[in-house]
Amino acid sequence: MLYFNKIRPLVIGMVHVHALPGSPGNTLNMGRICGDVRTQTLIYKSAGVDSILIENMNDLPYVQAKDMGPETVAYMTSVGAIARKYFNDSSPFYQTKMLTNSLQILLKNLPEDVKESADNATISKNFTGGEEVQTASFPNFKETGHGKTESEARLKGILEIYANYLDKEKLISNEHKKMKEVRDEIQGAMHKFLRQNDIPYLGKLEKYCHRTKSSSKFALDTLSNGLNEYPLYHGKLFIDGKLAAETIENKKDLAHKKCVNDYLRGKIGVQILAGANKEALAVAHSADLDYIRAEGFVFSHVADEGWMDGCAGQLLRYRNYIGANNIQIFTDIKKKHSAHAVTSDVSLVEMAKAAEFFGSDGVIITGTATGEQTNPEHVQDVISNVSVPVLVGSGVNSDNVTDYKNASAVIVGSHFKRNQDWRQRINIPRLYNFMVNIFSDEIDFDKVLETDSDSDLDVR
Repeated sequence: MLYFNKIRPLVIGMVHVHALPGSPGNTLNMGRICGDVRTQTLIYKSAGVDSILIENMNDLPYVQAKDMGPETVAYMTSVGAIARKYFNDSSPFYQTKMLTNSLQILLKNLPEDVKESADNATISKNFTGGEEVQTASFPNFKETGHGKTESEARLKGILEIYANYLDKEKLISNEHKKMKEVRDEIQGAMHKFLRQNDIPYLGKLEKYCHRTKSSSKFALDTLSNGLNEYPLYHGKLFIDGKLAAETIENKKDLAHKKCVNDYLRGKIGVQILAGANKEALAVAHSADLDYIRAEGFVFSHVADEGWMDGCAGQLLRYRNYIGANNIQIFTDIKKKHSAHAVTSDVSLVEMAKAAEFFGSDGVIITGTATGEQTNPEHVQDVISNVSVPVLVGSGVNSDNVTDYKNASAVIVGSHFKRNQDWRQRINIPRLYNFMVNIFSDEIDFDKVLETDSDSDLDVR
């Protein structure tokens, strides 16, 4: 289950799965497809994103659920299991530490011309909105970095330069091998860090709840195992009064520990295009995922793939039927890539209210197409009129993310890719730069820039 905090929007990174076998664009077997999902998952984990959302975006042209074969569910379940395996230990408690480690490794492997320019950066000061802002400029590059401190400005400028550097088509083949070496080093550091930092689970929960201004409470019931010889403990963890995790164990401390670990584990969602919401629920239930993104939950519309009807009644009954009520359903309203003339007399706010009334766990607001910016005023209007979480589903980038500070989460895909094209590889410096903006108040920028340190795991 995805939990939203009271500090900032969660960041959900899109994992765009390669075209699956059977779709017209398929060129890879499932082994290579799952390998690429593993790579994307580990990159997102190294950046400290809050969650990942896997999607069969490359299965063009999409078909609706009525024309979809069982193989798609099987393939996406395999993909989901890979994502769960490699994102499971992506605890929110470690986010900034993992990002700091990853940044240090990335900076030690900068291209020589970028590194030379970074070493000769100049800093200037100016005032914006009554606050002093540091600006870093770099010889031979037009990019600049801005921050509250010199180190923050320098780091953001370096990441912007490197991100744009990797966007240049002629450099992709030359840098691919180098970036793979960097990814491997970052992944090795992550595994070592997680092994060395097994913090006691209760302290981990207390510190996380303090950081996110949440309150936690345990409840234990003693049960019988049927033989009346050994008691069993039904542990329940409540966050802000809502049941977050529960388990049955033979010891009290095991019940506590499993509840905490389940709550703090990496959160993963799935969407299956187009409108295959029951299929996505089946995949999430089978692969132990946390939520789905659903299309056409309430009202009807015309999508690229044809007419889509509301499915809330069937979908929620199916979720209950398969015993998957712990899986959240976040629903698009007035969805991108669709015509909504038939509901032109129904406002966005009215549609959001209808989704809430019909049991949606959260509504998703988008622009008109993938990568197109979502109207911040529309987002705020919906936030002001519903009590369920409101997620932003398209067009979020480093420049406009502050426009959505009141949203529960932002789903980001295109911005994290090279040339900001969802079809391409993840641009690691751009992803890290985005997350630096998210965690700017928690990062020790002086420490990040200490790239001469022998240990890439020396984290404050």
